[in-house]
Amino acid sequence: MIYVNANVDTKSFELLDTAALDDMLSDLYPESNLYVTFVARNLEIESAVWQEQEDTFIRVVLPYETTMQANNLSLLCIELLLAVLQRQEVIITVELEAQLEKLIGEHNPREMKTAV
Repeated sequence: MIYVNANVDTKSFELLDTAALDDMLSDLYPESNLYVTFVARNLEIESAVWQEQEDTFIRVVLPYETTMQANNLSLLCIELLLAVLQRQEVIITVELEAQLEKLIGEHNPREMKTAV
């Protein structure tokens, strides 16, 4: 199960719909608990993936200026989550990456862009 939350500031708070992201992502990884925090702050921190016991935690740092101007912030969040998963050392299933790619395609009918 994927659980979504956010670390935001007063400017980005209204832009990031964690409930919608949770609805889109929650059932994509039933194997174990995956906690995803989307960070939308004007800070110098990096995305990260780590494990604690049987749970996996992912911090996805959104590019602040892009976040503030994004037309489809949920799509950007999913693209960046996929990019973080593809770079990580903690093994997440290839099936989850495929499901995220499919979700991106469904929300973005044009060719999927690579977000980094």
